[in-house]
Amino acid sequence: MRFETKIILIISLILVLSSSVTALGVGPVYTNLEFEPNFEKEYTFSIYNDENDAFKAIIKIEGELASYISINTTEEIFEETDSNKKVKLSLNLPRDMVPGKYNSEITITRNMAPKGMIGLQTIVSHKLKLTVPAHGKYISEDIVEGKDNISLEITNIGLKTITQVNFINTIYDEENKWVQENSITEFVSDEIFTILIPKEQSPGIYTHELYIKYDELEKNNSFKITIGELKVEILDSKLENSKLNEINELKTELIADWNQELKNLRIEGILKQNGKIVELMSDIKTNEFDFYKQTIQSIYLNAEKLAKGEYDLELTVFQGENILGSNTFTVVLKEEEITIKQKSNLITIILIPIILIILAAFIYIESKKIIAKKKKSIREKHQKEQEELNRKTKESKKKVKNKKNKKTSKEKIVIKKKKNDKSKIKKVNTKKTLKQAKNKPISKNIKTSRKAGSRIKKKPSKNIINKKTIAINKQKKQRTPKKTRR
Repeated sequence: MRFETKIILIISLILVLSSSVTALGVGPVYTNLEFEPNFEKEYTFSIYNDENDAFKAIIKIEGELASYISINTTEEIFEETDSNKKVKLSLNLPRDMVPGKYNSEITITRNMAPKGMIGLQTIVSHKLKLTVPAHGKYISEDIVEGKDNISLEITNIGLKTITQVNFINTIYDEENKWVQENSITEFVSDEIFTILIPKEQSPGIYTHELYIKYDELEKNNSFKITIGELKVEILDSKLENSKLNEINELKTELIADWNQELKNLRIEGILKQNGKIVELMSDIKTNEFDFYKQTIQSIYLNAEKLAKGEYDLELTVFQGENILGSNTFTVVLKEEEITIKQKSNLITIILIPIILIILAAFIYIESKKIIAKKKKSIREKHQKEQEELNRKTKESKKKVKNKKNKKTSKEKIVIKKKKNDKSKIKKVNTKKTLKQAKNKPISKNIKTSRKAGSRIKKKPSKNIINKKTIAINKQKKQRTPKKTRR
């Protein structure tokens, strides 16, 4: 009997302990952490009160990552009505963490025994696992939206230089697809490489699939970028039938410049007269609908209890609680028919002529400026052409002058040569005449000398004249006969 009673006691104790253990739980049981230099992230886990007991849970961090983890509380008070409570932990990893595997755990201790148990404590734990790779090469991506383009900033957040980085960014929507490819070499630590994505696409949401290959490593990232603002324009609203005492169908045309199908839209209308809502017509709306780019939707106007007159129908397009567009139309109820037209705004009536006048003045001023610029350019062109022509004429005159100068200098040289030759000939002639005068009779010499003198323009020298005179005197003496005495 004693042995059987011992077995019963052991089994009952196991059952009690198991029931007390299941009274406290934690989830998830473990978290795998991803390492990046200067990595900061918040994680949450839950503590469960399965038996709806009142107790205090003591929370502690143990292990190799204790110095890098902080929690928002070290204890949680559970009431019987509390089924679970969430605990936040913050992870802050350094940049130069030694490669390897790290393990830690957060223990949750129930310091108050469950009902019916004396001095028994329950402990559960949330485990943390971190692996720091040995390659030491890390890249981060950040999106910065500007006015004209979107910047995709790639940063080397590791301590090592990356030899080669290739980027392939695939951009697509429901209809189109674009691919951007870039690369960089010797990507040093803390360097930022910027990929510009121009906002050339039409308004809409675009998906970016970014693939990065850096040395022997690869990384994929996906993100969405919205360009422009979603707006729906109500172009027109036409009556299918226009009877006063019936329900009238309005065909409303919508258009949206958006690259994706719009879902869960509705049109709501409000009928006003003299700025006040007509209570009988306060609930004008369509069912939810989807459309892409353009659609025509029906909205119904009940004119059975409306008096004759003019009303304002305000139509608004909603997506959830967001207003995407609106427009106001004028509804005229006559005795036998209803007419509807887009409301003419007094401000727009006044503003349109003013805007047109401003535009006309602007165009006139700009055209004057353009004409003045053209005239100026023509004048400058003409002036340049004239200057070029003057320059060419000056150059041509200079060339002619130079040629003349060259010619005259040559002619002068020729004339000098001729003069020298003539002077030489004259000297030779004078020498010949002197020789002839010596050799021939005097009378003949005189004649020849006269003839020679007549040919020579220059005056003979004094020596020649003296010799001539002596020769003439001698001839005279020879010719004159002596007087005979009688």
